[in-house]
Amino acid sequence: MTVPDPDLTLELLAALSTHLGLELSGRSVTMADGVRLQIDGVDESGRLLVQCVASSGVVKSTQRNKAMADALKLVWLRSTLFVGARVALCISEPVGRFFTKPAWLAQAVADLHVEVYVVAAGGRVERL
Repeated sequence: MTVPDPDLTLELLAALSTHLGLELSGRSVTMADGVRLQIDGVDESGRLLVQCVASSGVVKSTQRNKAMADALKLVWLRSTLFVGARVALCISEPVGRFFTKPAWLAQAVADLHVEVYVVAAGGRVERL
């Protein structure tokens, strides 16, 4: 199993923060029924939620699975605790291959209104 690299996650989040001109920081939340979870990045107003998926090497199915789980988590949070918020995946360039059309995952996140941002080497950010 691949363990997420917290330094890469912070790099992705910092690049996206700069690109969007928003301060994004991690937040722990507790749902009404006691379920607790961590969100990689939330803006101050709670109107943008971000999950990061990073890879510094060969991309494996574990990163694809994390991206799918994170997208589900974001859509769920948008429909329950952060109603109407923008939701986004912030991914490293190697992970971007899972989000290029005609991949079903690219279409699914588009249909679910999940924004996808790719952070390339040097911190350049592109919205897919």
